[in-house]
Formats: sequence, structure tokens, C-alpha cells
Amino acid sequence: MPSRDRTAPAEPESVDDRDPPAGPAIDEEARGMLEAHVQQMAEKGKVLYRCGLDNGTRSGTFFAPTLIEIDSIDVMELVILLEKDYQVFIDSKELGAEVLKSVRAMADFIEAKQGRA
Repeated sequence: MPSRDRTAPAEPESVDDRDPPAGPAIDEEARGMLEAHVQQMAEKGKVLYRCGLDNGTRSGTFFAPTLIEIDSIDVMELVILLEKDYQVFIDSKELGAEVLKSVRAMADFIEAKQGRA
């Protein structure tokens, strides 16, 4: 795989790699919090890619999907937060890799552990 500048947006490699649709935030305050977090991560050089908004999503509370790099300390803090706030335990590296691969995977894991799946 050829190396590329990590700060440059990745070029889609196929139709399946195109920008996912933007989703609306709950309200303007929530969107503002998300945008502030992305700005903080950008200042640290951790924003790897940010999808654009099309004309239909430029107004309102839409938030562009954003890929943010997390390091091992961030992962450890996330695991501690999940265990403390949701009383679920990630007891192996393999389980952690599966659970932390996406927000949906984390939500599914929490719901299953809390008997809500």
C-alpha cells in the first residue's frame, strides 16, 4: 500500500468507500459540542478524515462523519469509562478489539451485557 500524508483526506478507492451520509445531531447545542471536539482533535493532529456535507445537509444540525485517531491511552480511558459508567467489563485484548471497533459495536456490547439486546 503506498504511503500518503495522514493529514490529507483519503481518496475513495471504490464506490463503497464514498462518504457515508451525514447524520443530524440532536440539536444545535449537541452539534456545537461535536464540532468543538473535532476542533480539539484537529489541533492535536488526530483528525484523519472528515466527510463533507452536501447542499441538503449544510443547514440544520447535521454533523459530518469524522475519523479521529485514538492512541492506546485513549483506548484505556475509553475502557475505564465503559466499565465505570455502564458496569460492563472488557476482560481480554480480543474482546476489546471487537467491542471498540465502532460506536455501534460498543452500544451492542453494552446492551447485551445489560440484558437489553
